[in-house]
Amino acid sequence: RHPERAGRRLLGASRVVLGPGETRVVEVPLRTERLRTWSAPTRSLRVQPSEWEVQAGPSADAPRVASPLTVLGEADPPHRLPLEAWHCDRREGVVGVPVDPLRGTALACPVGSGSIWWHAVDAEGPVEVRLRGTGRCRVVDGAGRELADLRPGSDEWRRLRFDLPAGVTSLVLELEAPIAVAELRGVR
Repeated sequence: RHPERAGRRLLGASRVVLGPGETRVVEVPLRTERLRTWSAPTRSLRVQPSEWEVQAGPSADAPRVASPLTVLGEADPPHRLPLEAWHCDRREGVVGVPVDPLRGTALACPVGSGSIWWHAVDAEGPVEVRLRGTGRCRVVDGAGRELADLRPGSDEWRRLRFDLPAGVTSLVLELEAPIAVAELRGVR
């Protein structure tokens, strides 16, 4: 079990038959490849550094013992431009919508408010954000400082620019409906 990831994973199993009152030490090899999670920056499944709880018992429904497990995997590299909204690290209050038949999926905030996060970013300089809708997109850094306030004002895709200062290590797009975000790209 992982406190932030849904569900449990079967890492190993061993069948042991014991008589009444009998005990036995049983080794169960753990298959750590089953701890792979999606890495947005690399767009692949990877074993990443994380903390888990290993449970054991007569069945998955009745664990009798639990122990912490620290996984030493390899940390994700930072995101680099272009940043596709669909490949963000975290999102709330948004849904996937098509950009067009050949250009993938954007994230839209159809009602209320939503957010899109990239936890580690390695980028700076002029950036274009591809947006559509009559809502608002506030670009803030991980410390909550506003970097841009973007309003496309149209249901057609538009590219709006802002400057990403050096030293920004995470980005959050705070959205007010109706608005959709496809990507952020560096401008040369």
